[in-house]
Amino acid sequence: MGIGEVLHERRKDMGLSIAGAARLAGIPRAYLSMIEAGKRSPNAQILLQLMRSLSITTATWLPIYLEDEIRCQHMIRMAQGLFEVGDLAAARQTLGKAFFVSRKNHDGRYNADIYYLLGRIYYGQGRVNRAARWFQLMERATRHAPQSPLQGVAAYNLAQALARTGKSLEALRKFDHALENFARFQKRKELGTAWLAKANVLLRMHLYSEAYDSYRRATHFLRRTVHHGDALLGEAITVSVLQGPASARPLFEEIARNPSEKHIVLAKARGNLGTVLRQLGQYHEAIRHLDSGLALGDVVPGPIVAALLSESAICQLFAGDRSQATNAFLQYKEVSGPKDSEDIAAMNIIASILGLVPPDDPIPRVVEDDFEQRVKAALELLRLMPPPGKA
Repeated sequence: MGIGEVLHERRKDMGLSIAGAARLAGIPRAYLSMIEAGKRSPNAQILLQLMRSLSITTATWLPIYLEDEIRCQHMIRMAQGLFEVGDLAAARQTLGKAFFVSRKNHDGRYNADIYYLLGRIYYGQGRVNRAARWFQLMERATRHAPQSPLQGVAAYNLAQALARTGKSLEALRKFDHALENFARFQKRKELGTAWLAKANVLLRMHLYSEAYDSYRRATHFLRRTVHHGDALLGEAITVSVLQGPASARPLFEEIARNPSEKHIVLAKARGNLGTVLRQLGQYHEAIRHLDSGLALGDVVPGPIVAALLSESAICQLFAGDRSQATNAFLQYKEVSGPKDSEDIAAMNIIASILGLVPPDDPIPRVVEDDFEQRVKAALELLRLMPPPGKA
């Protein structure tokens, strides 16, 4: 039985005409008729559309597809489509057949593409060490090939995986390789993305001057892209460290005023604006911006909501409103999922000030050199407002 026969039988079981099934899949009737007759072989996108529209399970059609398909590029595109819809096991199975065909029929010509997609699958699953190994294989596969942007893609993705595993210095070297390659081929968007990723690593390493320079380059290359706001935000954060809150304030305000920015960027901008305003002693203005950020809580990740609530509790205490600080703390305890260690540490301090049970999150190991803005502010509050019974 071929794919056309599977489609024909399923369509009949559903009581659909060819025209009706074609409408469901969004393809021409004549095209579906030729597929069912075995006269046309659909590309990966069309085949996935047909299977979804007719509710045919992957376990039913994939073995038949892989038995008949001998075109390596088509299998790689199918694996990409399966990856994008979240069917990772099927994507890996398809890449296994593609790898066999690449080695047998094409002298490994498509191996780099296969390694890249396998790396992305494992990276998306959070299996970063496994992803790094596939990206290393991709890097080797492109090393002795004619110069191409694929070498930059390999270096960039390997750098991302290395950064996630804590190998920051190795990651920076790979980012530099990627940037050199992307510049050679004038890949403007890829250059911007690589500068942004490198800047994020530098920021985590507290190399603020180098991070600022990288964010500036990222903003240049990412203009009119969805990542421009991320680069602007990073630039503003480094300015707040290097030049102080007064210099960073207008940068955060500009981002926060832009309604076209992604919700996550707007929430981060409001949170950072709240921090710099609190540093400037403008507590009520800070709370107003934090509330605006919290209004986006349904569409931004939990860790950002937690950071906004942590900053809000601190600002409320500085403003002298223990009731609202308690409210922010209780909301923080309701936020599920992982939270930043800075917020956990700060909220444990806030709990002692308010005489409340601390959050359930495991207390992070924090030393003085690790104290960030909210931890320092919470410690300052602890000096000003000792826990109940210790005044």
